[in-house]
Amino acid sequence: MPDGAVVDALLAGAWLGLGADVARAARRAPARAVASTRLPTGPARVAAGLLLLAAALACGTALERRVGRWGASTDLVVVGLALVAAGVALHIAARRVLGPAWSSAIEAPADGRLVERGPYALLRHPLYLAVLLLAAGSTLAHPSLATACAAIGLAAGVAVKIRLEDATLAAALGGAWRTYAARVPALVPRASALGTTLGAGLRRLGRALGPQRRRYALWLGAMLWAGWLVSVAVGPGPFDLAGEVKGADFLEFYTAGRLVLSGRAERLYDLPLQAQVEHAITGGEWRGFHGFLNPPFFALPFVPLALLPYRVAFACWTVLGVVLALATPRLTGRPRAWPWVLAFVPAFASVSFGQNALPSLFLLAGTHALLVRGRDGSAGLVLGLLLYKPQLVGVVALALLLERRWRAVAGVAASGAALTVAALAVSPAAVVAWTRLGRTLVAMPTFAGFPTWNMHSLPAFFLLLLPSHEPAARILGALASIAVLVWMRRTQPRYAPATLSRWFAVAVAATVLASPHLFLYDLTLLVLPALLCWPATDDDAWAGGAALVWVATVFSGPIVRAMQTLVGPAFQLSVPVILAVAAALLPRERD
Repeated sequence: MPDGAVVDALLAGAWLGLGADVARAARRAPARAVASTRLPTGPARVAAGLLLLAAALACGTALERRVGRWGASTDLVVVGLALVAAGVALHIAARRVLGPAWSSAIEAPADGRLVERGPYALLRHPLYLAVLLLAAGSTLAHPSLATACAAIGLAAGVAVKIRLEDATLAAALGGAWRTYAARVPALVPRASALGTTLGAGLRRLGRALGPQRRRYALWLGAMLWAGWLVSVAVGPGPFDLAGEVKGADFLEFYTAGRLVLSGRAERLYDLPLQAQVEHAITGGEWRGFHGFLNPPFFALPFVPLALLPYRVAFACWTVLGVVLALATPRLTGRPRAWPWVLAFVPAFASVSFGQNALPSLFLLAGTHALLVRGRDGSAGLVLGLLLYKPQLVGVVALALLLERRWRAVAGVAASGAALTVAALAVSPAAVVAWTRLGRTLVAMPTFAGFPTWNMHSLPAFFLLLLPSHEPAARILGALASIAVLVWMRRTQPRYAPATLSRWFAVAVAATVLASPHLFLYDLTLLVLPALLCWPATDDDAWAGGAALVWVATVFSGPIVRAMQTLVGPAFQLSVPVILAVAAALLPRERD
C-alpha cells in the first residue's frame, strides 16, 4: 500500500497547485464589472477564498485528530489518486481554454461571447467537475470524517454556484445561453457529444500517422511472426526458445483429444489427470499446466489431431488458424485486408498461444455473411457453433432476439441442442463435471495465479481495479456491462440490409466489452467491426482508432502486471480505449 505520508503529500500538492493556479489567474484577469454578486472582488475575493480554505483545513485537521482516520485499502487509495489526477488535468485544460475569460466572480463574459470549445464543448462547468473529482479522490485516498464533510460541503457549494451562474448567464446572454444549455449538460457529458469529440481526436491522429506510418504496424507484425516462427522451429522438442510449450493453450485441447481417444472421456475435467497427461506429452520437463475448460463437445475436433505427434498436430492447428484468418476478409468483401488481420497483436496471440480466436472470428464473419444473404436460419446455426465459448454468443443472440429474427434464434437453439447431444455422446459424466466446473468459472479471475492481468473486458477491468473489494467490483462490472448493452441498442441502426454491417459490428463490439471471460487473443474479434465498417475513403478516424487499439493491446497487459507488482490495483488500459474508439466510430442512433 502507498505510504500514507506520500499520499497526503500528493493530495496537498494537488490542492495547493489548484489554489496557486486560481490566484495567478485572478492577478492576471482584467478588471470587470461584476454582475449578480455582492462578494469581494478581484484579489480580495481570492484572498478570502484562500483564508476560508486554510480555516477549513485547520478545522478538518482538528476534527481528524479527535475522531481518527478511517481505514483505507490500497485499491481505493489508487482509485482516489487517479481521480485527483483526472481532476487536476481537467482543471488545467478548462482553465487554458478559458484564458482571460476566466473570473472568480459569477458574471457574464465581458465580450458577450460563450466559450464552446475544448471541455466546454462537452460540459458547461468542467472546472466544477474538476473540483468534484478532486474532492471525491481526496476522500477515497485519505478517508476520514473531515475529508468526507469537506467533499459534501464542496458538492453543495458547487450545486449552488452552478444554479447562480446559470441564472446570471441566462439573464445576460438570453437565447444564446439557452441554446447552449439545452445542447450541453452541466457536469456529465452526453455519449453522442463525447463520441463526436473522440472521433475528431482520432481523425487528427490518423492524419498525423499518414499512409506510410500506418504500415509500421505491418512491419512490427512481421517481426513478431518471424521471431515466433524462429523460436518454434529452433526450440528443442515440444518447447520454444523461451522454454515454454509450443502452442501453450493448444496443449489443453490436444490433451482433451487424447483423453477421449484413450477411453477416459468421463475424466475429461479431472484436472490432476489433465496435468499428468500434459506432462507425459511434454516429457515431464515442464512445470506449468493448461486446464481444458471448454464444453465436452469441443474435445471432438481434437480427437483426430491427438492421433498425430504433438508438434505435427500443433502445426496443423496453426495452419487452420492462418487459413481462417485469410478467409475472414473474403467473407466481408475485403480480401486484401489479410495482412492487417495477421498483424493485429491479438490475432498473432491466438496463433502463438494455440488458441481458438481465429475460428471464432471466422464463425462470426460467416454469421454476418449469411444474415446479409437473408439466410437467418443458417446464420443462427453457424453462430451456435461458437457455443464452445458461450460468452461470445450471448450478446449477438440477444440482439437477434430483440430484433425478432426468430429463424436466426431458432438456428442458435438448434445448434445448442445438437452440441448438447454431441457432449452427451462424449460422456454424460463429463457433461455433469463440466456443469459443476462452470460454477467456479465465475470465481476463477480472483484465484491466486489466475492470469486476470490478461483479461480485457469491463467485468475484468473492475476486478483488476478493486482487488480488495470483489463484491463491489462485480457489481460495477455487471452495471457497466448492462450499460454497454443499452449503448448497443441505442447505437445500432435499424435491422435492414443496407445497415446490417454496422448493426452487426456494434453487436460484436458490445460482445467484447461485456464478456465476463475474455483474454487478449479474444480481442481478435475486433477485426470484424473494422472489416465491416472501415470506409473506402476518408478513413483517418478509423486509422487513428486502429492505431490506438493496436498500441493498447501491446502495452496494456504489461502495465497491469507492473501495477500489480508495485501497488496491487491495476488499470487495464485496453478496456477504456476500446470503449472510447467504439463510441467514436460507431455512432449511429436508432431511427
